[in-house]
Amino acid sequence: MWTTLWIVIGSLLSLQTLFVIWNLAHWPRPARTSTTAGTRPLVSILIPARNEESRIERCLASLVVQTYEAVEILVLDDRSTDRTSELVAHISTQHPRVRLLRGRELPPGWFGKTHACHQLSEAAEGEYLLFLDADTTHAPELVERLVATAQQRQSDLLTGFPRVVNRIRMGWWVTSLMTFVIAMHLPVRLVERSPDPKFVAANGMLMLFRRSAYAAIGGHATCGQHIVEDMEMGKAIKRAGLRTSLVDISRLIAVEMYDTPRDVWNGYTKNLYAGLGRNPFLLSFVVLYYLLLFVLPLVLAVSGALLGDGQTAGRFLLLTGLGLVVKAIVDQRFGVPLRWSMAMPLSALLLVAIGLNSARRSWSRLGYSWKGRTYQ
Repeated sequence: MWTTLWIVIGSLLSLQTLFVIWNLAHWPRPARTSTTAGTRPLVSILIPARNEESRIERCLASLVVQTYEAVEILVLDDRSTDRTSELVAHISTQHPRVRLLRGRELPPGWFGKTHACHQLSEAAEGEYLLFLDADTTHAPELVERLVATAQQRQSDLLTGFPRVVNRIRMGWWVTSLMTFVIAMHLPVRLVERSPDPKFVAANGMLMLFRRSAYAAIGGHATCGQHIVEDMEMGKAIKRAGLRTSLVDISRLIAVEMYDTPRDVWNGYTKNLYAGLGRNPFLLSFVVLYYLLLFVLPLVLAVSGALLGDGQTAGRFLLLTGLGLVVKAIVDQRFGVPLRWSMAMPLSALLLVAIGLNSARRSWSRLGYSWKGRTYQ
């Protein structure tokens, strides 16, 4: 029995390792060639901000020094209860390209971020709409290289995942799984090459739309009425026969998403089951697959050692190490310190626990709480 299980898990991990290496090799990086003077369309940088006083100054400081000068920077204060509005207003007096917008009251049936992004799009004047989260910071050449990449790849939507930064352990254990799960399961080259909406990944922390494409899908008003609005909009782009590009932007933008373990738990609880399409069969697969590959080998290695079965302990310790190697390969690519790769069994357990809690809250109609609002 143990030999068969060892062969099964070992075969799956070996195949996953090969797939991850192949997938990362086909994950494009942003273009290094800059746009020419004659092809510098106006880019509207659009930032929804709700209670972001601890991060908004860093975000804007990294945007006002962009090497790409044809930008306007619009920040919508989504009815914050802290000093977000005051800080943005002060920065706007020093940098004319920064403009503060006051958010309208959230209408029934809307999600907060979706409504904020919709208001920003109404005020934007650019040919490109670059939606960024307020907890991101950016390399000076970010916009320059994004526009060049979108032009070269003929992208109607260009998106990607920032490099994660955390001050809390649970943040590292969980947020580093964003790119890992994609590297494990989504053939990245098909995001751009296949018209099938199943092959899509989009991240609301950075979404660069060609304005005409954004209008073609109805923007956030039509496609954004979802907790995971970014994925829905990515699918809508494909359904409209337009082009989506998923690019490795980890060297150009960083994000610090959460301050406390509770924020991590609530943030991922809000998104995880919805991100799986509220599909219980897909959730079951994720739970069983990650337990089988990344948790069970460590449990069996420890059990074998405690029972004095050195052969079983050694075999499953080897599989535990292979699971850590797969995580380390992805972490190295996306700037996650390798010491956090060693916690992959714990990361897998947290993924399972959050996924089950996310589904429980959906099934029981308890809804999700985030930034002082509750969503069903």
